[in-house]
Amino acid sequence: MTSFALFTFGCKVNFYESEWIRERLISLGATEAAGLSPCPDYVIVNTCTVTKRADRQCRQLIYRSARRCPETKIVVTGCYADRDTETLKTLPNVWKVFPNTRKNHLPEALLSRSPQASPDQMTLSDFEGHVRAYLTVQNGCNARCAYCIIPKVRGKSRSKPVETVLEELDALAATGHPEVVLCGIHLGLYGRDLTPMKTLGDLLKAIEDHPFKGLIRISSLEPMDLHEEILEIAASSEKICPHLHIPLQSGDREILKRMNRPYTPESYGELIYAIKKRIPSCTIGCDIMVGFPGETGESFENSYDFVSGLPLSYLHVFPYSERPGTLSQSFPGKVSESEKKAR
Repeated sequence: MTSFALFTFGCKVNFYESEWIRERLISLGATEAAGLSPCPDYVIVNTCTVTKRADRQCRQLIYRSARRCPETKIVVTGCYADRDTETLKTLPNVWKVFPNTRKNHLPEALLSRSPQASPDQMTLSDFEGHVRAYLTVQNGCNARCAYCIIPKVRGKSRSKPVETVLEELDALAATGHPEVVLCGIHLGLYGRDLTPMKTLGDLLKAIEDHPFKGLIRISSLEPMDLHEEILEIAASSEKICPHLHIPLQSGDREILKRMNRPYTPESYGELIYAIKKRIPSCTIGCDIMVGFPGETGESFENSYDFVSGLPLSYLHVFPYSERPGTLSQSFPGKVSESEKKAR
């Protein structure tokens, strides 16, 4: 019987897709191994490429797997597989590389079967080992942030039909998941590609009217996508958790322009205060990037002072990481690694 070990890096969408791969392989008769001891027939690495560090961690796992299990075939998929297929093919023991557009082919390829699902038809009936389940309702991104490689490796925005989401919610509830996180690469774009067109608000309304009795958590939402409709639904809902993660990236107006982020610090601040007024108990978190090209000491202080004055519950602070093929790769004003760390 074919055995596999599955390792995942990166975002919630990647973890959802890994769970789909795991569920699909087991349904086809494969068995999941407990890591690298004993060595499985296959090691599957679902990669991330959002930073240099993510790339390095993926490569380190591949090298470690090859050393510990020299007879094991290594299968690589995910965003790094999209961005740099040829490099990954040269790493030890790498048998096949599946970019995101062919991730759905992976389970059947391991077992010499014909693929049955398209990449955007993945649905789960369980999220084994977790009380809180992830449910990907949207994939891809149409934005062009200067620092981000993800639109190139995930493609344009695609949405899962409302009816499919509701069916999947029922399946996850039936397997014992009282809380489900709605996930996407650019979640606020949900439904705009559907016919007829829908919005994230339409999906939330449908979930409110659906007999699902669990809790719903909304994953990261861009500030320009948090419309009044969503706030109104969330404020009155007994299903939607009072928690929002709203990326800021920088509190300096000029740095936001260089990043190609379509809002200002002032509009972001107004949004945060509007949320707290409407939902006083809401936990709000945000992302802050430090060391973006052109970020001077003054612009960093502007960002620091701005964030310090907001009623935020937590921050995710991370250094700018140059990605090949992004606009910011050619920007002047690079910030040293030591200065990024200090900030």
